[in-house]
Amino acid sequence: MKRFGKYDKAKECKKQKLLKEIEDRKLPYLTPKDVQFEQLSKAKYSKLYLRQASCVPQEIHLKVQQGLTMLQDCKCFAQDLVQIKGKDVLTPVYRLLVGDPGSTYCYLNTRLFTIPWPSRGVEVKYSSDEIGKACKAIKDLNEYLRVEAMKILLDHCSADEEMGFVAAAATSALIKDSGSMKDGTYPKEEISISAVLKDRTSFNVTLLNYMDPSKMKYLKEEPYFGMGKMAVSWHHDENLVERSTVAVYNYSCDDDLNMTHQHCVLSGMQPRFSSTHRVAEVEFEWLRQFWFQGKRSAKASDWWFGPMAVLENSWRKMEQMTKLLLCEINEAEWSSERKHQVVSCLLPFLEERQELRKSWMTRCQSRLANSLPVDEQPECRPHWCRGDPDMPLPFDLEEIISLLRNQLVSADGDIRS
Repeated sequence: MKRFGKYDKAKECKKQKLLKEIEDRKLPYLTPKDVQFEQLSKAKYSKLYLRQASCVPQEIHLKVQQGLTMLQDCKCFAQDLVQIKGKDVLTPVYRLLVGDPGSTYCYLNTRLFTIPWPSRGVEVKYSSDEIGKACKAIKDLNEYLRVEAMKILLDHCSADEEMGFVAAAATSALIKDSGSMKDGTYPKEEISISAVLKDRTSFNVTLLNYMDPSKMKYLKEEPYFGMGKMAVSWHHDENLVERSTVAVYNYSCDDDLNMTHQHCVLSGMQPRFSSTHRVAEVEFEWLRQFWFQGKRSAKASDWWFGPMAVLENSWRKMEQMTKLLLCEINEAEWSSERKHQVVSCLLPFLEERQELRKSWMTRCQSRLANSLPVDEQPECRPHWCRGDPDMPLPFDLEEIISLLRNQLVSADGDIRS
């Protein structure tokens, strides 16, 4: 299981070392107004492609901007309760995830769940027709950016050193589908570079951001270049498919740079929206993450409640199977070796389960969590009281864990004797 948002001590040490070296000085930087900007951009940021708003069809602009404003009016945007260096903080930026049904995006130990955009074969009921239209507009923008990103990558690949990597990836995919090569003979099928690039531009979610600098208090100053206050500090995006592209649409009222470059978002002066389209990975820790968001997803659609009910049912079966195994351990006439083997396998999973339950309970009961609007306050779920007859195991697993540890020591002693 991957863990996201954990504090990286190595990165923090490098940051502190750099700040110490520059002291009160600020590092120089270029803007598009500088003569050297274009030359430096081509040399060091060749995969960053900027397109003026006038290049995008006006119809897309109109529908997307109306949609973003509508989602804001319907109060679909919300501050995220995230963890930084082990502490819960509220993001100054208001966010919303829109994308394929069933897709999520995790950052700083908080998982966002999509408001599904219209998808073939999937029935999505929206809280209002306006929200449905807004999600459709965002999906149309996503398709436009996907096509444009594909064109750009194809152009880059014709002269890029990355061509070898893409060709190798395509070959690997064909070998997997066609069987291993014999005697150095390649499959007859033509290696499809575009197929690999298509995977890297198949945006399945977009993280929408809304920021109003006039209402954002306690913003940090950009520490390295002196560029002003930051709405989002320097960071790498998390939970993205490796080497995938990110497309960004900015509306005022960065592609695989993410692997090698960090980026920040300056607060600026005007309220504005941004839509950042990504190829997100699918990961674990959904059930408690979903209810940690309170009922904010229900503001736009009830789609997620169905999958969560299925997931919770599967979770209950896991609890029941765990109980059956515990009963078998206590009652079965196993050899010491067998008992040692089973307990050694089970114990780490129960310890992790206990650790996660305690950490989520703490997060759900924090001061910041209680300060959120009622419909956005985290809900600690699944949760039950001691002695609940409907639950196979207690919520607090400490007694069971202690018993297993003792059994492990006892079985270990029998083996040695």
